[in-house]
Amino acid sequence: MKRLWWLSLVVVFAIACEPKDRESIARDGGKALEHAGKAISTAWNSVAAKVREISPESSEEALSRARQAVVDVQEKAKAIPNPTPEVLAQLEAARAAIAKIDAAEKLRSLQEQAAALGADAKNKADRAADGAQDLRKQLEAGNERLKLLEQEIAAARESYDAAAKKLESLTTP
Repeated sequence: MKRLWWLSLVVVFAIACEPKDRESIARDGGKALEHAGKAISTAWNSVAAKVREISPESSEEALSRARQAVVDVQEKAKAIPNPTPEVLAQLEAARAAIAKIDAAEKLRSLQEQAAALGADAKNKADRAADGAQDLRKQLEAGNERLKLLEQEIAAARESYDAAAKKLESLTTP
């Protein structure tokens, strides 16, 4: 009984593994390529919608996700052995999408650098203004002190002149 079961299994396996004729293999292969092309087209339409929303104001994360989605679809499209003109057009669109994302990243980076430089310049200007105001206060305080010293010098000069006159008058014969 066991032998009969094995024999029937071998027969079923042999029948199932019967080689297909060339025409059915080509037809099935063509259908598979057609399905792959349609899948790539569907995937690209989804990715293209994301890429259209990308701008320099997009977050770094959004730019990164969009780039990865384009690269994924691009890799899948490149894997199709005989791409259709539609798939080739999508590959070209994917290269253009990568260029757009690159440009958005560069513009975003330059805008961030400009904003940082602007903030730094404002900070320095504010510090310079604060420093100038501090210097002005120090100069005013110094001028006030100089006036007081000049008054003291004038008083000391008068005192000296008076003492010198008095000494001269006492020592003159």
